[in-house]
Amino acid sequence: MSSAAKYTGVILLVAIVAVFVAGWRLYSSANHRSPKTLGEQLLEALNSSQIVEAHKLLIAGADVNTRETSTGETCLMAAARVGDAGMILELKQHGASCDNMDASGQTALDYLISGGHATAPLAQQLLPSPARLRKKTTYGETALASAAATGDAAIVHVLLEGGADSNTEAGPGSQAAAIAPRGVRGAAAAATARTDWLLASEVKADNIEIVRELLSHKARVDIDTPEGEPILLAAEKAGDDILAQLLIERGCPIVWKHDKGTTPLIAAAQNNLPGTMEALLKRGAALDVQGAQGETALIMAAREGRRTLVRSLLRHGANSSLCDSTKHTAADWAREQGFAEIARDLAAPGAGQ
Repeated sequence: MSSAAKYTGVILLVAIVAVFVAGWRLYSSANHRSPKTLGEQLLEALNSSQIVEAHKLLIAGADVNTRETSTGETCLMAAARVGDAGMILELKQHGASCDNMDASGQTALDYLISGGHATAPLAQQLLPSPARLRKKTTYGETALASAAATGDAAIVHVLLEGGADSNTEAGPGSQAAAIAPRGVRGAAAAATARTDWLLASEVKADNIEIVRELLSHKARVDIDTPEGEPILLAAEKAGDDILAQLLIERGCPIVWKHDKGTTPLIAAAQNNLPGTMEALLKRGAALDVQGAQGETALIMAAREGRRTLVRSLLRHGANSSLCDSTKHTAADWAREQGFAEIARDLAAPGAGQ
């Protein structure tokens, strides 16, 4: 055999031995790991719905605050994800902490809500400390915003009573910036980054029970929607007379003029909101402010055939002689639109003088 062949054979043998040694080391490592702790076994049992095994491990003294290495998930989070009320209670009795957060900043309460199993009693069981409750996850959302998204006012109430901040943002995508100064509208307001406040979001969605909860826990009412609309205008556009009245009663600003010329009173007339109009008039809303096309609340009400609103405005002293940009008075519109009774109301002696 030549020396070159011998050399090649040696090289091949060395390579085979190296591969064998590496494989043996890998095998040895895989088969000589430290045995899983009781806590790790408990977490595995909960994630695979082996409830009987989980009970045994709890009795054996498993650490209920054990975390999954990569995600940071705890046993309480695993139970909360599936809404297992009995296991949640048992874990808490063994010392499970509601304040633990996973790698994304979520607590067991967040797992409960995102898992779709939230109820007010379970939320109460999983309330973390107020400081934890107010924190955002890495997804940019607080537990309160997540709870509001379920539409369940009872859960929202539990979180607010537990210390959640009613002046939180609605969720991901919100712009962390100051509220535009009152009275700044349109292009100037658009240039100001706006926060998507939870209250504004719930007003736009017409979720009156959640709005009540937020207001009863001192949510600010001097705010706009991300589109630059006052929240009162958003309520009026939704056509919710009760919601709009609620905001007015809680001190929502009523002295403003939106960039399209809309005032609170004009919007109430346009959307046929008699209760809102009365609430505005009681708070001293200006009667004869004209919109972008010269329309007043009285002209709007007459044009739309809202007799109740026309009478209310006249009773409070609205000026019926004002014209809009088409040179029409309220009476002109009533006649043109065929609202004879409204036209007579406006023509009555002393009406709107």
